[in-house]
Amino acid sequence: MKTTLRTAMLAAALMAAPAHAQVFEVIHPDVEEGGFEAEVLNTVLLDNVAVGDERTVHEFALGYAPFSFWKTTVAIELATTRQDGGVFEAFEWENVFLVIGG
Repeated sequence: MKTTLRTAMLAAALMAAPAHAQVFEVIHPDVEEGGFEAEVLNTVLLDNVAVGDERTVHEFALGYAPFSFWKTTVAIELATTRQDGGVFEAFEWENVFLVIGG
């Protein structure tokens, strides 16, 4: 029952999200010792965009779990705008630590 309620609440939140929200990611705390991950997230706006606004956003990430309780991930984010073309937007470093369970 709780899972159904959470799913309904998540769906309602997504439908109420503003139209300009571009990247949505649910982080699953799966950590497998010695495991590698690769992830690519892409967003493309099909509407007309104002000068300087992002037309596309791309995120590329690589993750590695050196231990059964810790996973580290690095990612870069690139975007294309109507005015500037391709731009480097962000470097991200994320760490997931399992405190309970596993």
